[in-house]
Amino acid sequence: MRERRAFGGQFGTKVDSESELCACLGSNEAKGGMPHVLSDALADPTRAAAEHWCKNDKSKNVPPVIDMGGLKGLDRDRVNREIADACANWGFFQVINHGVDVSLMRKSKEVAMEFFQLPIEEKMKFTRDPGSNVYEGYHHPVLSGQVAPGMTQTLEYLLNVYEPNLQIHRDRVPTTPTTYGPTIAEYTTATRGLAERILHRMSNALGVDQDAMYSRLAAPTGSRSTFRLLYYEPKMAIDNVALMPHTDPGALTLVLSDEVSGLQVKKGNQWLDIDPVPDAFIVNVGDMAEVLSNGRYRSAEHRGVYNKSKPRVSLIHFYSPDLDATLGPLEDIVDDTHPAVFKSFTYKDYHTTFVTMGLSGKSCIETFRIQK
Repeated sequence: MRERRAFGGQFGTKVDSESELCACLGSNEAKGGMPHVLSDALADPTRAAAEHWCKNDKSKNVPPVIDMGGLKGLDRDRVNREIADACANWGFFQVINHGVDVSLMRKSKEVAMEFFQLPIEEKMKFTRDPGSNVYEGYHHPVLSGQVAPGMTQTLEYLLNVYEPNLQIHRDRVPTTPTTYGPTIAEYTTATRGLAERILHRMSNALGVDQDAMYSRLAAPTGSRSTFRLLYYEPKMAIDNVALMPHTDPGALTLVLSDEVSGLQVKKGNQWLDIDPVPDAFIVNVGDMAEVLSNGRYRSAEHRGVYNKSKPRVSLIHFYSPDLDATLGPLEDIVDDTHPAVFKSFTYKDYHTTFVTMGLSGKSCIETFRIQK
């Protein structure tokens, strides 16, 4: 097994391996109780409410909620199975008891909203330069005079790359509020670890080594973590779509939303609301997970819509391959009976195609499919 990178460091508990994570999580199944979690969720009354959501009602047409609290023994098989089923049939699911500190999640939402509530002249100090190829920073469509492809004129966002090497564009990270920088750095580290734990489960469910998907995404120099804040103003409109239908080009997307609904996933010909579960993460399967799994997992079209009466903020972690990574279906799941359905390509080529095509459903991934 590969040597794993340590997460946490100065910002929290350092966990060097998944086995150590399991030890931290612990369990009291022998006593008939629920598994412990790293965070303060056990003492939190919202946990009971979240666990209620985990009793998935198959009759309801909504993405499943998966309890990741048990990562040892037979319960790990259950987590693998539920994640694989959600990846294959929905491309979306929510996770509770995920090991990320609930107080950190709440603090991150607070500093995100504080940033968007700043005077516009303060936010514009961290604006992206539309005349350069640097896409990090704050973006206001009206003041910049440039509406981002697939977005509307009232959708503000802030985007920063945290891995690899944030230092290059550190001036694009807000210094107001003062707690923003260290809080979001800690949050990104914690959610990066969660993304890799989910990738382990996805790999195991394919019948390959748990590091199989991670290793392909990280070669040759390391996977990427991009953090985006989205702020939706309340809006009364017949067409309330703020973010056009699309899939995400990376491997996994983790979304932390406030209690205001506004994310929709396409299932068949229907657009279905995803109501955020308290203190849960919404997990979105990206195009690269579909490619690596040779189509067994599916990226799903989704869109953002306005709420008619309340503002909404979303914290989004895009976990993506190294730009120079060579990607295609995992060799161990391809054979004469199950031939490769996607070409081999570099992520740089894929991402360039995605940016050129814009937010246009699943059209990008289809251009990399092997035509029969």
